[in-house]
Parts: sequence; structure tokens; C-alpha cells
Amino acid sequence: TVFNQGGSASVTGQIEILKDGPQPCVGAVEWLTECNERTWKLAPQGGSLWVGSSFSGQQWWAISGNVTADRPCTYNDEWTFKADGDMVYNSNGDFWGESFFGFSPEGCFPESDLVGPLAYWKSGTHSFEIIPANSDHPDQLKVSGLGAFLGLHKVANGQEVGGPQSQIIYDILSMTEVNGKRYMELEIVFQSSGDGIWRFTFVSES
Repeated sequence: TVFNQGGSASVTGQIEILKDGPQPCVGAVEWLTECNERTWKLAPQGGSLWVGSSFSGQQWWAISGNVTADRPCTYNDEWTFKADGDMVYNSNGDFWGESFFGFSPEGCFPESDLVGPLAYWKSGTHSFEIIPANSDHPDQLKVSGLGAFLGLHKVANGQEVGGPQSQIIYDILSMTEVNGKRYMELEIVFQSSGDGIWRFTFVSES
């Protein structure tokens, strides 16, 4: 509404914001993107997939050190984080199918086998956001867009799921650099009781 000596006039309209502006390139955003883009993979080392109790710290299962033989189709997955807020997922043509979402026996399957609602887990572009630490949580990494995930398809907040989710939030436990490689450890509680946690360790070489 505007006013002048002759009176006033009003106009009403609707504006749709298709995409938020990028977050400032500092802290975890810089770590993930190098203020441009940076590609991450699960670190090819024992324990980079880990599940256990958040209450006792007891390990229930962890991948062995022979990851490329045990799960080659998991360890060739790539997540490219871009400074504009995009996260590009590339399965490199295959995925680890689990009985939890309909594949038996568990193992590597071509990406084309993700059909129906599961097709949202295929390679594609999603978005990410860093939620700054506060008294309740450390820095968190939120990925958004139906089918966005990090680490394992089935792991979501408060549950293991049989289909794609619209967003998932992970705690960032650590960010370290060793011999020019950046490492990031993420954690997510997947049981509504708060006990079960998954931890994923990622590496970026450039």
C-alpha cells in the first residue's frame, strides 16, 4: 500500500521463492564445498559404516577393512556438495540392495532396479544446509529433496525406512584432515527409543 496527497492504492501479489540463497562459505560449508564444489565418498576403511548403542557405546556391527570387496556398489557412491547449496548424488550405476526395502539376497544391483517410489533414490540433485551448533546439538548437515540421503538409503531420523524421505538431518561429529585428505564423521539416531545410532565416515581427496 502506498500513500500520497491524492490518497492511497494497494496491490496484492504472491511471490514464490524457488531456492534460498547460499549460506556463507565458512565453517562446515567451506569444509564441504571449498567455496566451490567438493566430492565426498564413504572412506574405504574398516568402521566407516558403524552401528551401535548411543547409550552404552557398544558396537552392534561395523564394516570390515575390505570394503571394496564387501560392498563395492556402496563405496563407489559420490556426493558432490556445491557452494550454491546443491548436493549432487552419483551412484555410478549401482546400489546396495537390502531386504529392508525389498531386495533379496542382499547385494549389488543396477540402479535401474530402483523402480516405483524407490526411483527417487537414483542419482540426482538435491540440496543441503548446515544447521549451526547450539546447546542441544553439534553442527548438523541437513539434506533435502525426496530421496536425498548420505551413507545408506535406509537410515533416517528415528527409524530405518523402506522408501525415500524428503529430508534427513545428520550430526557432524568431526572434521579432520590427514595427508591432504579431508574426513567427516556423521551420526544419526535411527531408533525412536534414542538408542540405535549409525555413524558414517566420509573422505574427500580434492
